Parts: sequence; C-alpha cells; structure tokens
Amino acid sequence: MKNPCCRSLKQLETELRRAKERLRYKDEVIQSFTQEVAVV
Repeated sequence: MKNPCCRSLKQLETELRRAKERLRYKDEVIQSFTQEVAVV
C-alpha cells in the first residue's frame, strides 16, 4: 500500500481491499511475514 491519505473510512476500506488483492498471489511475501512473527 502506497501511503494513501484516505478522506473517509469507506475510502480506507477500498484501499485495504485493493492492497489485499495485490498480495493475494504473492505467497512468498505472506510467508515471510508469518516467519518474522514466529521469530519475534
């Protein structure tokens, strides 16, 4: 997500949904997050 400046909760919801869709097929990114959490 590129530093969005959302003017409403609806716009924030839309931006979060778009970010989630961009990550949907990037398994290695999601796995790296879970590995980092497990280490901490």
